[in-house]
Amino acid sequence: TRYPFERYRWYPFDRYNRYLFERYERYPFSDIFNYCRMHTVKDYAALLNVSSKTLTLYVNECSKYSPLELINNRIILEAKRLLRYSVLSVKEIAFRLGFEDPSYFAKFFKRLVKQSPADYRESF
Repeated sequence: TRYPFERYRWYPFDRYNRYLFERYERYPFSDIFNYCRMHTVKDYAALLNVSSKTLTLYVNECSKYSPLELINNRIILEAKRLLRYSVLSVKEIAFRLGFEDPSYFAKFFKRLVKQSPADYRESF
């Protein structure tokens, strides 16, 4: 296949998405989805060389989530995985996920999961 995501069933593929794929086809996937460094829609829009508004319109067209929700959900998914399957402290996990302040990570996690990271870890 010409485009990297054509093989994934979940990805709607239309002319707007082809445009985006052609723009970032030259980047390795680890840079495109580097949720540890890039936490804002503006970061991803700059990587794709489009405006934040354009990226938001494209994502809203093919997803029920906003771009920021997708980014945050991916960060939370990785945080949950690290909390459940690693022995890293919450502070180490926060730094690994790109948060400069562990207390901000704890607030971020609690806002989205409705549980503190320590409580989430203890629930398993």
